[in-house]
Amino acid sequence: MSWSTDVDVASVSLVIFGFDARTTRSDVEAVLRGCGVPLRDAGSALDVAIRAVPGDSNQVYAQVLHLPGRWLANRLADGVNARRHHGRRLQSWVPVMDWS
Repeated sequence: MSWSTDVDVASVSLVIFGFDARTTRSDVEAVLRGCGVPLRDAGSALDVAIRAVPGDSNQVYAQVLHLPGRWLANRLADGVNARRHHGRRLQSWVPVMDWS
């Protein structure tokens, strides 16, 4: 089986739920580094946006934008799904389409 490589890299992102309002970009980066997936040069170019969850003043989610491919994004999602942050279980997925 071969994977298509014609995906627009700018549209590959990872969405992570389970963070609280105290979460910083550094926290998200630490979670990603703890996933056991070598980020190499991608780690310095990650664009992390932290956004409030509508209707919940204490919940935020992180969107990691511009990942260099679906393979890396899916591996990171698997790693994130096995982690907790401040005792809270994290859940993540890779959107199929660009999610702004």
